[in-house]
Amino acid sequence: MKESFECGREDDKIQPNIWLPEGVLPGFQEACLDFFWLCREVVMDILRALEVGFDLTEGYLTKFHTQTDNQLRLLHYPSVPTESLEKDEIVRISAHSDYGSITLLFQDDIGGLEIEDPKKPGSFKPATPVPGSMIVNAGDCMARWSNDIIRSTVHRVRAPPNLQTKDGMTPERYSIPYFCSSNFDDVVDCLPGTFSDEKPKKYEPISGGEYFMKRLATAY
Repeated sequence: MKESFECGREDDKIQPNIWLPEGVLPGFQEACLDFFWLCREVVMDILRALEVGFDLTEGYLTKFHTQTDNQLRLLHYPSVPTESLEKDEIVRISAHSDYGSITLLFQDDIGGLEIEDPKKPGSFKPATPVPGSMIVNAGDCMARWSNDIIRSTVHRVRAPPNLQTKDGMTPERYSIPYFCSSNFDDVVDCLPGTFSDEKPKKYEPISGGEYFMKRLATAY
């Protein structure tokens, strides 16, 4: 039970942006694109930090993200009956992990986002909103790269914990995820130092585009 608006880079021929007619919401397109590229710079800084953490040469990870096949999504979860959410009669978004390398997430103060405990599959903990913060989720491609040293984040959105309302309705919720993906033409393979004879590779090499299509096929 959600609705979204999405955009990427303006020169994307595979998934071109579809904007509102000119004059309907002045400044909206510019605001989206400015934020898209700002998030891209944040992601690149995180990738540089991971290069240091994995003792990789400078630029090892960033060179796989030069095509900026990324996605900015504006999400709105309408107000729904809390009881229906708690009984799973209505689902805001079910448990899943993201396909790409890294996801940045900005959320309002309503709550409802939950993160699975990687040591206790099926057990979820609230990701309580913190003012002025963003959440950084690892995606499935990052798990492949790191040979599961970094686990992809399984998450979902449900009714906020301990919610008390007079009308029995869960308030509407807004969030903005920014999905960062690797270049479709490049091959994703386990990083140097993440595997050995004692700890072999868990994943076979695969191109970013091939993996994207594979995930797309299993999603529908």
